[in-house]
Amino acid sequence: MKPIKSAPVDKAKLAVYRKRADECVNIADQAFRDSMWYGTCINAIHAAIALSDCLSIFLRGTRYAGSNHEEAIDFYGTLGLKKDGFQKSIQNFGKLISIKNMAEYSDKTLTEKDADAALTTLKRFREFVVSLLPKVARLSES
Repeated sequence: MKPIKSAPVDKAKLAVYRKRADECVNIADQAFRDSMWYGTCINAIHAAIALSDCLSIFLRGTRYAGSNHEEAIDFYGTLGLKKDGFQKSIQNFGKLISIKNMAEYSDKTLTEKDADAALTTLKRFREFVVSLLPKVARLSES
């Protein structure tokens, strides 16, 4: 198995990644309220990617640096946390990545049901990740 590409990130930059995640969550919520199903899904996905970066930066001082989002799930899984909920968080991250492919590359019309599923999955993933981050990185608890 070839190594997964990662990049070092100074842990002092953790708040930047957290802000990115929080803004994407807020935009996804607003898009949902405005019946913008693609905007909801795409921003939910980007929020999850930023959240996975946050956890990796906090634990290892690195983040995933490749372009294959399936590989990003594998990288997240290598964090190897023994916490309750970690395996489920890997599954939730995977669900969001699969929605990414549908939202950004498919000709399938997204529905309110798809957007609601993306937001629900994101909220579960976010709850797990945020519970492990230091308070300094918690810029917004919305």
